[in-house]
Amino acid sequence: MSYSNSSTVPIDMLPGIGRRTAKVLHAFQIHTIGQFKSVPEGVLIELFGPSIRAPYYNVHGVYATRVRTNFLGKLKFALVS
Repeated sequence: MSYSNSSTVPIDMLPGIGRRTAKVLHAFQIHTIGQFKSVPEGVLIELFGPSIRAPYYNVHGVYATRVRTNFLGKLKFALVS
């Protein structure tokens, strides 16, 4: 699901955003998914690390999926929208 920049859904309702992450986001005056969507990916990664990519991509309508890349069965992830 892709959210609009004016979405008023509370950030706490976004899958992948826990209590601690929400508390930090609230400290930065980010209370809604619309506000979260307007923050650059690099800033979020600096604050929370790479695990924030899943919720970030979720609000932008991009999802990770497994893709088999070779006969050894090693899996890699690809981003699809």
